[in-house]
Amino acid sequence: MFEELEIVKLKHDLPEHDMKAGTIGTIVMVHTQPYRAYEVELEDEDAWAVVTLRDEDLLAAPVDEARYDEAA
Repeated sequence: MFEELEIVKLKHDLPEHDMKAGTIGTIVMVHTQPYRAYEVELEDEDAWAVVTLRDEDLLAAPVDEARYDEAA
């Protein structure tokens, strides 16, 4: 289970949002009813999306992967 503001990454591609497995995101809201789900803000070089995902869609992002390149 994940918590609000936790940094995560996608386990699989989301072609409908142009997101690839491994894309880093931030949990911006946690839903508990009717089941646990997460609003996740995802961003890569070419796309941005907020999508609703479940535990099986996400992995915890290691701290070194969670940092964004400030020079970009």
